[in-house]
Amino acid sequence: MNAFMKMKRMAVRSSLLLVFPILANCAGEGEATAAVEAAVDTIGGIEHLHYPETSATTLPWRFDTVAVIGGFGVDDPNYQFGQVSRNGLAADAAGNLYVFDNQGKRILGFTPAGEFIGSWGREGEGPGEIGAWSGALAIGVGDTLWLADAANQRITLFPIDGGDAASIPLPEGSTGFGGRLETTPDGVLSLMSSFTFSPGTELEIPPRPLLEIARDGSITDTVWTVPAPEMDLVTITTGNRTMMSMVSRRFSPGFSYGRFSDGGLVLHDQADYDIRMLASDGGAERIITRDPAPRATTDEDRQREIDEILEPRDGEVSDMQRKQAEAMTFADVIAPINRLMLDHRDRVWVGVSEVIPGDDDRIDVFTRDGELIGELRDTVMPDAFLGDGYAALITQDELDVQQIVVLKLVESP
Repeated sequence: MNAFMKMKRMAVRSSLLLVFPILANCAGEGEATAAVEAAVDTIGGIEHLHYPETSATTLPWRFDTVAVIGGFGVDDPNYQFGQVSRNGLAADAAGNLYVFDNQGKRILGFTPAGEFIGSWGREGEGPGEIGAWSGALAIGVGDTLWLADAANQRITLFPIDGGDAASIPLPEGSTGFGGRLETTPDGVLSLMSSFTFSPGTELEIPPRPLLEIARDGSITDTVWTVPAPEMDLVTITTGNRTMMSMVSRRFSPGFSYGRFSDGGLVLHDQADYDIRMLASDGGAERIITRDPAPRATTDEDRQREIDEILEPRDGEVSDMQRKQAEAMTFADVIAPINRLMLDHRDRVWVGVSEVIPGDDDRIDVFTRDGELIGELRDTVMPDAFLGDGYAALITQDELDVQQIVVLKLVESP
C-alpha cells in the first residue's frame, strides 16, 4: 500500500480521537461473550493452539485521548516534526514517548501528557549526529536511546540523561536495517539486509536474518530467519528519466515481532495466521493459529490499490503516479494478519484484515501463554504501546501535518 495513502486513511479514522474515545464494540451493555477454547496439540515438544474464527470474547476496552502533540498551528519548534514512522517511536517504563523526527534528524521526548522533555542528536556524520533516512528507535539498558542509522552504517546510542553518544558499527556484510529495533541486556535485535541489486546481474534475493548484535558490533546469534520477500524487478520511464528498482509485491506477508519482558519473542512472517512464541534462548515454545485462512487476491483488491496510487495530488495525477500504477505487482494471496505488537503487560495484539487488505477490522489479544483473551472491533491499532497503559498513534491534521495522539487504555469491566 502506498505509504502516503495509508497515512491518509489512518488520519481519517483517527480524527474521531480528538473528540471521542476509541470504543471497542461491546456485546449488549458492555457484556462479553463466553471465552473461546483452543484446540491444543503438542508436536515435538511445541504446543500448538488453534482458535476458531468466531465465538471469541468481545472486549469492552477503550482508548481515551490524553494529549495531541504537533500539528500545523504549533509554533514551538520542539513540537514540529515530520516523516515519523511507527518504527521511530519508543517509550520508557514511565510511559514517556520518544519520537525519531526523520525530517529534522533528531529524537524528541515527551511525557504522556504531551509535555516536551528534551531533544537528542542533529543532522550529520560525526559522533552523536544522524543521517538516517528512516531510523528505527528503541530504549536500551540504562534508559539509553538506540537509533538504527542506516545512512551512517551504525546504531547510535544517546543517553537520555545527557553525556556523550556512542555508536555500534553495522555488522560486516550487512547493507542496512529492516523494520523494528529491539534491545536486549547485552545489545540489540535487528532484521538485517545483505541484498544489493545491480542492473545486468542475476536476481537472487536471500532470506533476511534477525540478528542479535553486541555492543561492539559483532553478531552473537541469528535468532530467526525470515523468508525471502516476494519482489519483482520494475523499470519506470518518465520523461528522460529511467528508474530500475526492486519492488515488493502488494499483499506479500510482512514481518513483525516483539520482545517479551522475560526475553522471549513473538513473531509472524508468513501468509497464514501463524504466530510463533520463542523462549529467551530462541527455542520454540508454542504456535498459535486462528481462522481465517489467507484468501485469493481479487481484481477488486488490485484496483483499490491502483486507485490509491492514482489519487490526485495538488489537483492532478502525475506521470510518475501513472507509471507506478502500471508497474505494480501483486501476491496471489492476502495474509489475514497485518502486524502484531506487544503492550505493557506482554499481551500480543494482532491486527487482522477481514475485508480490505491492511485494515485492522479485528484485533485479537493473546496472553504470553497463548490464551486468546478476546478481540476488539471498531478500534484503531496504536502505532506504539508505552508504559503504564499508554499508547501512541501517528495521525495527520486537516492540513496533512503529522501529529501524535497519546492514548490511555481503559480496560472496562
